[in-house]
Amino acid sequence: MDGIRGIGAFAVYCNHFMLTFYPYYSKSELKDGKEKYFPAEWVRTTPIRIAYAGHLWVYIFFILSGFVLPMNYFKTGRLVAITGGTFRRYLRLMLPVFITYMLIYFFMRLDAYGDEAFKNINKK
Repeated sequence: MDGIRGIGAFAVYCNHFMLTFYPYYSKSELKDGKEKYFPAEWVRTTPIRIAYAGHLWVYIFFILSGFVLPMNYFKTGRLVAITGGTFRRYLRLMLPVFITYMLIYFFMRLDAYGDEAFKNINKK
């Protein structure tokens, strides 16, 4: 299972890379000539696309988690195997998110992103 998770993590990374440097355009934008910024046709139309299909791999992660989390419970029969694992996982995943948000807040308070950052956030 670790191999599948590793492949999935790499595919999600590739998806973020592709979205950064080759954003998905609408069909009308592609007709207007923006396809030159899109990956080659063979990348979009062959199974190699799975290498950067981030949404697919996120679903696979959810399926694997739903399989792995209760596995210890079925082996031992103890309810604490589910509750303890769930809380540990939550803390392990939320700690990096919290640190990231605090870093972003810190840099925004220093005005490292410029005035436009707050203007873009407050647009609605």
